[in-house]
Amino acid sequence: MDSTEEDVTRQVQMRQSLAMLLEQARVEAVKEPVRQQFEDDLHALTEAEQDSKELKSAKRHLLFDRIIETVELPFPVGPATVEGEGPAVKDSLTKSYVKKAAEAIYKDLVRRKIAVEKRRPDGRGAEEIRPIECEVSVSPRTHGSALFTRGQTQIMTLLTLGTAKEGQRI
Repeated sequence: MDSTEEDVTRQVQMRQSLAMLLEQARVEAVKEPVRQQFEDDLHALTEAEQDSKELKSAKRHLLFDRIIETVELPFPVGPATVEGEGPAVKDSLTKSYVKKAAEAIYKDLVRRKIAVEKRRPDGRGAEEIRPIECEVSVSPRTHGSALFTRGQTQIMTLLTLGTAKEGQRI
């Protein structure tokens, strides 16, 4: 039986689609136990508005590591150590599903906080806008330059005029 290129492409696409569906199903199977056991901890993490970005990130990594190691799942997750006992350690695939589930729950909580409670992660309200600063002529050798700053975000634009022959791509 000869396979055409189109048949092979279709089979590869089907396998990729099935793999994505299987991964989503595995994450969903893990999500509910993670939500039941750790939703309060994840919610407390979203409430830490006054913490610096570095501290929030460290807290988040520590919490996710704790969730991965201590979550109790209703199905086997690795090789059993002794007859009748549960697995001693979770396999790496299960750990990745637990992490994805915890991240998805955390995202849902942050989105709910923004959409329903009208509070952003940095503590600002939905109608509050950070001031913008604009500086022009920040670079001396260009025909035009500017620096825009809003909060911790900065954008620098530079413009030098010339012919198409003198142009360069960055």
